[in-house]
Parts: sequence; structure tokens; C-alpha cells
Amino acid sequence: MTWRMVCRRLKEKLPEAAFRNWTDKYVLLEISDDKAIIGYRPEASQELFETEYYDTVRESFKWAAGRELNVEYRKVGTRKTKSQIDTHKEKGSWFKLILKAVLWLLIAGTFMLAMIVWKSAAKEKSFKETFYQIGSVKALDSIRILQLSDLHNTIYGDNNNVLIERIKELDPDLIVMTGDMLDRREDSSDIVIDLCREAVSVAPTYFIYGNNETEKAFGTKDMNLQSVDELLGCTEDSRDSGRFYKLDDDLRVMLESMGVNVLFNSEEELMIGETTIDIFGVVTSSPGAFWEYAGEAFSSFLTEDTNHFKLFLCHEPTILEMYDSEIWGDLILCGHTHGGVMRIPYIGGLYANSSGEHILFPEISNDLYDHYIAGMYELNGAPLIVNTGLTNKGPVRIGNQPELVVIDINCY
Repeated sequence: MTWRMVCRRLKEKLPEAAFRNWTDKYVLLEISDDKAIIGYRPEASQELFETEYYDTVRESFKWAAGRELNVEYRKVGTRKTKSQIDTHKEKGSWFKLILKAVLWLLIAGTFMLAMIVWKSAAKEKSFKETFYQIGSVKALDSIRILQLSDLHNTIYGDNNNVLIERIKELDPDLIVMTGDMLDRREDSSDIVIDLCREAVSVAPTYFIYGNNETEKAFGTKDMNLQSVDELLGCTEDSRDSGRFYKLDDDLRVMLESMGVNVLFNSEEELMIGETTIDIFGVVTSSPGAFWEYAGEAFSSFLTEDTNHFKLFLCHEPTILEMYDSEIWGDLILCGHTHGGVMRIPYIGGLYANSSGEHILFPEISNDLYDHYIAGMYELNGAPLIVNTGLTNKGPVRIGNQPELVVIDINCY
């Protein structure tokens, strides 16, 4: 909460370019009674924040924390906490060299195994079903949610009949699609449109855009603050997510014409039995653009009608990783990661693309924050589920079968 207040204060005090650099390149590592330690990436404008804006940063921390704090900076590569930093140093350089050698050997072996598996095993061309059980005092009924993500125009059976029939058999109360359902490299959207036409006949269906949909609809997959400002023709004083709905967007028009609810930093209320569900869907999921374009609407989503079950849909989990102390709702659903493409025992995913940053072995990486790649996590007592996606295109998936996620919410 202190960090968020500091950022709000700096937004008022710093030039726009400096504030954008701050939100994209800096993160709070530690805070104590007399000191705040801030991590920064190598490409950050560090000299400015240690000289010209040093007093501004200290004043902002004093305003947010209610006391004087010394401000120290550390480069990315240090651990999130002091104990983690000390542990990392104790391992020694030899251990690092050995670990890197072992990891690269694993990569080479995994790629060889992948080619064998790709030729001989059929299961990676089918999807599995992953079931989660969640309890909530806000649920007055038992509710089944079906989450589809990252289909990338994949087809299961003739005209996707295998996937469609299974959706019908699972009999969900609600269907959500959390982005990258179509593939920007393919001209046609027919596969997704046909799937959505069947989905709305089964249950209320909600759709958010991933980077493939934003590139297809808006001509850009990079939805950082500057790109969104240019796309919508907004300035710092006129940022409005409602402008997304005014853009020429054939995909949204087709989806809405058949009854799909498309959410652009917006909220919809849904009644299932006696339970009211508020659903918030994000289109600007990069950390720099989220608060500017979704912050006010998202705050209302969380704080109003708190007896409603709050369902938060966000394609990329990066913002949840960077601000992991925040409250995000009663259930958070994401995609984008493809489970790391290949999953290696005791190591996790092979690869992640986090807001344009390419990361090997993200689940054991030496980053400022943890990465959410696959499965269920807990954020302040609320479940976060990262769907590994339905696509079987692109790099061969090993130990990482495409998945359809089924969430049963049970009343206490």
C-alpha cells in the first residue's frame, strides 16, 4: 500500500516521462522504520533519481509512510529480501557455474526428447481438463466456471466439435475466455467466432483481449502507456478506457452481435441463482498502463457491493507479480504463459515472455519478483489460476498438455 501511495504522489510531482520510467523500471524491495530500498533495472534513468529527483522521492515516501525514510537503490539481480540476498551470495560462484551447466544440459536433452515425443505421442495434440475447487462465503449457490485461454485458432476435431461437445457436457454456469483465442498471424477469426457462437448457447460468455487480439483489432500488441495513449489519442489529463469501444474493431462487433460480453477495463454484473458475480476484464494489463487506464474503474469494482463475488480477468499475470501485496478480487484468472511451453520436473517452465522481457526458467529466475506460470497460487487469501492454454501450435509442449480449466465454486 505504501508503494502504491508513493507512485500516486510521484505521478503528481514528476514529469510524465520520468514517472513512466519509474513505474516500468523500479520496484520496492524492502521498507523498515527508517529506510526504503528500491530495486531498479539497468536501463532505468538512475542518475536522475539519485540527483534531480532524489528529494522528490524522499518527500513522497515521507508523505506515504508518515515518517522520514532514507532511500537506497539497488540494481536488478539482487533478491527481493535481505535474507534472500545473503542466501544467494553464500552459494558461491562455483555453484552458479555448475547449476548453469546442468540447466543447459537439461535444455539440450529436453529438445531431443521433444522431437521424439512430438513424433510418437498423440496426447499433446489433445487437451486435458484441470479441475479446481474453491470455497467462498459470497457464493450462495454452487457455480461452475469454464476458463478457455490461448487457443491461438487451434482446432480439436472437425470444426472444433471435440472441444465444443466437451464444453456442453461440462455444463458450466459461466464461460470466460482470457485472451489470445485467435492468432494474429492468421487472417481469419472464424474459428473463434464459431466457438463463441456455440459457447453463448451453453452459458453467459465473457471475453477479454490478449496481445494477439489487440494486434489484430488495434494494430498493436505492445499495450504500454505510451502506445495506449497514441492509440486512443489521449493525454495525461484525458485518459479514458471508454475510447476502446469507439475504435473500429470488427472482432468486438462480431463477438457482441452473438451475445459475447467483451470487457475493456470494464465491469459487468451477473446473477447465477442467488449469487451476484461482478466480473472485471482488463485490456491494458501492462503495469505502466493498468493503473492509468483501469485504476479508477478497478477500485470501484473492488470497493462497491463488497457482498458480491468479485471475478477478475487479466490476460498477462505480470501486474499481479509486480504488485503481489494488492487485493485483486475473490478469484483471479489469467493466461498468456503457455505454462512455460515445456515443464521440467523440479524446475518448472522453460520460458516466459513477461511484458516483452524474455526469461528462461522463470519459476527459478533471480528476478525482483516471482513469476506466475502455471496452476493455482494464493494472493492475499484469494486464488489466482494461470491457465496454460489450449494451443498445440508452435514449439512442442513437453510435460505440459494443453488444458481446459474447470472451476467449481462451492458455498460454505
